[in-house]
Amino acid sequence: MVKMDPAMLKRPASAIKAQPSSPGKALDPEIKVIVAALQKANIPVETLRSTLLTQAPICLSKSITDRHPFEHNVVDMIETTLHTIRSSMEKDISLVESEIESTQSRETKCAEEYANALADVEAAHRSVSEKKQALAQVKRELVSADLDWNHARSTKKGMSGRLQLLEPNLDKVRGKRRRLETKLNNLVSGPLKMFNDMKENGELESEVASVTSSTAVRKASDAHTAALASSPC
Repeated sequence: MVKMDPAMLKRPASAIKAQPSSPGKALDPEIKVIVAALQKANIPVETLRSTLLTQAPICLSKSITDRHPFEHNVVDMIETTLHTIRSSMEKDISLVESEIESTQSRETKCAEEYANALADVEAAHRSVSEKKQALAQVKRELVSADLDWNHARSTKKGMSGRLQLLEPNLDKVRGKRRRLETKLNNLVSGPLKMFNDMKENGELESEVASVTSSTAVRKASDAHTAALASSPC
């Protein structure tokens, strides 16, 4: 906001007479820029604003040596106004630059958070993929186990049926085995009992001696026969 003393803009009659009489002359481009800046300036006193806008083209078009003291005051006020505008603009630029820097900082932070989130999402995708593969493997194993169970159950049923069919034959075999065991026991028990009886009665030793004597006589007879056969007639 531009604050100035309106008393400085009271124009003496000599200043009014000194105004140029060529209103149709084109203004310098720099003066146009200054007037445009004054139009945008925040000057609270309307009379001051109107005076500056009116006198700026006139005062700035004159050289310093041709200006009236009043016009020097106007130029000073214009300079003060422009400095105020510049300070305000620099402050606005500083605020904008600060906002830009803050925005860039937030963008950098957001980019980092996005990168971290993206990495987390990719890791989650990999984990889900691995778990899906593990689940598929478990399902395959379950299917295989189910097939093995069904095969074992059907095999068990088949074996049970075969055992039921073989049960009568097994009973026959068991009966035949029992009969053979009885017959074997009978065959063994008779001679064994006779042997034990002969041993107890002393008949076993005499029988052995008799058999031994018979064997010796037979061997002697066989030797004599062989000797006769080998002698010349």
